[in-house]
Amino acid sequence: MYPIRTRSYILRSHVKNSPTLRIVKRATKSPNTSDPYVSGGLAILILFWLSAFSAGGTSIVVIRTPSDVSMAADSVGTFGHETRVVCKVHSAQGVFLAIAGIDNDLVTKFNVAKVVFKSIQSRKTFIGKMSAAITALKSALRSEALVLKNTRPTDFANLIDPEKGDLSIILFGMESGTPVAIAQSFHVSENSNGTITVVLTKTARCPGKDCPNGFYTFELGKHEAIDNFAATHSGAHLGNPADAARMFVQLEIDAHADGVGPPIDLLRVSASGLELIKHKEGCP
Repeated sequence: MYPIRTRSYILRSHVKNSPTLRIVKRATKSPNTSDPYVSGGLAILILFWLSAFSAGGTSIVVIRTPSDVSMAADSVGTFGHETRVVCKVHSAQGVFLAIAGIDNDLVTKFNVAKVVFKSIQSRKTFIGKMSAAITALKSALRSEALVLKNTRPTDFANLIDPEKGDLSIILFGMESGTPVAIAQSFHVSENSNGTITVVLTKTARCPGKDCPNGFYTFELGKHEAIDNFAATHSGAHLGNPADAARMFVQLEIDAHADGVGPPIDLLRVSASGLELIKHKEGCP
């Protein structure tokens, strides 16, 4: 199992109960409720969930707060040696899905959004939806891997390479008036006997034990520029969550991270509904 690297950052609102964020300290360990920097009414914990998962790279940032979920995503998709503008967020029946990693195989028709949305139709809660999505995706990923192993060995090698092939998804939206975001990462592996398995490598959800203060940031894909910014800009005001998400993705674009590029799709989901702040036509 390939361990997903994590970083945690402490962000603080400069006005009590304000959604405006700024970096006040960088932490080098995973958060826990006994950490003195995670106590008090002004403390906002944002855990960056970092995963290297695709050959082409991507940059997706989702920030959950007690009042909303904001998402920013770049638009570059890698297909063999080609890159195209793609949509990395999808929606159906009020549920939003962000995808990083293997997806949309034009030959085998493997499509993460189709697998996920078909599997979650009868589930009422986000925890139930993610459980159903996990079961369906593990089966679909294994089938995809078997086909690639027999017909496209280079693509299969990339798929089982944790630096290139891992799949990460985030389901988010509103549940009974509460914003919810749940993430899951998958890794395909092959043992010495040639047996292919799909393992779960990381999960996180908010609300829940992962975000005791109600604030959580999921960051998937390229992250070096984001790391550098957080390390060198203590005290920087990040604006509202949507502004912060957009800024983080823009950092990776400006740094010319491999496989990351404009335009940025930016949206916010709250009790008031969906706000498409900036998006390509038809996305989501």
